Amino acid sequence: MDLQLVLLPFGYASSTQATELVNMASSGRDSEVEELLHERLDPDITYSRGETALFAASRKGRASTVKLLLEAKASTDKVSERNRLGTALNVACFAGHAGVTQLLLEARAEVEKVPGHGELPLNLACFKGSAEVVRHLLGAKADKDACGQQGFTPLLEACSRGNVSVVRLLLESRANVDKVCCSDDVSYGETPLYVAARSGYIEVVRLLLQAGADTEKICGMQGVTAVDMARRKSRMQTWFLLLEASARQNQLAGSCLKLMRSFLSTLLSGWRAKRL
Repeated sequence: MDLQLVLLPFGYASSTQATELVNMASSGRDSEVEELLHERLDPDITYSRGETALFAASRKGRASTVKLLLEAKASTDKVSERNRLGTALNVACFAGHAGVTQLLLEARAEVEKVPGHGELPLNLACFKGSAEVVRHLLGAKADKDACGQQGFTPLLEACSRGNVSVVRLLLESRANVDKVCCSDDVSYGETPLYVAARSGYIEVVRLLLQAGADTEKICGMQGVTAVDMARRKSRMQTWFLLLEASARQNQLAGSCLKLMRSFLSTLLSGWRAKRL
């Protein structure tokens, strides 16, 4: 006898049931969530605040509840209508819930921005300094150089907060060390080094210099270098570190220029000898 798969539609859910499901998910009451799901309740149903059960569970870091909802085919990319963070992945990244983030990524949650809503997950994690979350997102091939809503790249977000471990992870993944802050095609001209120097995050500055950050790049609305900004803000340790790095970069540039001049002089001498 041939068996035929029949897909049953989700049952009708009242606003009370929707509220119960979201509240239970938020509280991590797995047995009650499972009971409602067995009644064919749509896991993506929203209640008055426009949040789904998956969004609520992700926000609270309820990994076991998230797993239940994903097994019930809850949508990972459904956008919350009222929460500015947008998706379950975004809210998990912002809250620093590494376990939940991993579950959502394994369920193929979108790591790039959902059109019209929310911030980039990687940018949120870098802003909050969640190194383990950042590691998961980088492993899922999140764009390490993408500009978020405010024009900041993930590296700029991490540098603006002095998140050393996150900066290190991004640099190890070859993030663009000199990419400037930009939004709506308008560049603010602030590089990660400039941002870190302004706040005096000396360990971050040291990491950026080791990665080859340009100390002479003109940045910001004031049109100054990271070296100048550190001096203006009286970040003396950072200023001395940048001065040393700038001197080394200039010395290297000077040496290269001397070699080039010597090479050109040799070529010119040879050309003149042939003419004679």
